[in-house]
Amino acid sequence: MNFEVGSEGQLVIDVYDQDPQRAADMANFFVKDSQRNHSELHVLNARANRQFIEKRYDKNLLDLRSAEDSLRAFQLKYGVVALPEQLEASIKAMAEIYGTLAVKEVEVDVLRSRWNHSIPALLRPSSRSAH
Repeated sequence: MNFEVGSEGQLVIDVYDQDPQRAADMANFFVKDSQRNHSELHVLNARANRQFIEKRYDKNLLDLRSAEDSLRAFQLKYGVVALPEQLEASIKAMAEIYGTLAVKEVEVDVLRSRWNHSIPALLRPSSRSAH
């Protein structure tokens, strides 16, 4: 009887016996036993991975709850109740102001190009805000 690991990682089982049927039966027994052991190891490994993932998941849930509690405490302490909504509203308001400013600057430029000699107010330099 000889067991070897082949060049591609396969298990090679050689069984020598005077009775060819008994040699085949012994080889088949080792193959089946090896498959059973492999399956058991695979199940054990899968179980260990599942248990690790479950523990990590539970810890992540606890960490998330802790972070949510900390966020609520921060919001109450500093009066920030809905940070994402407040931030979105601020950005929209700022975008509207910049949009209005851009429109007014274009209107002034158009008026200057058409009427700059006729309207004295257009001759004065504008006090534009820097973006």
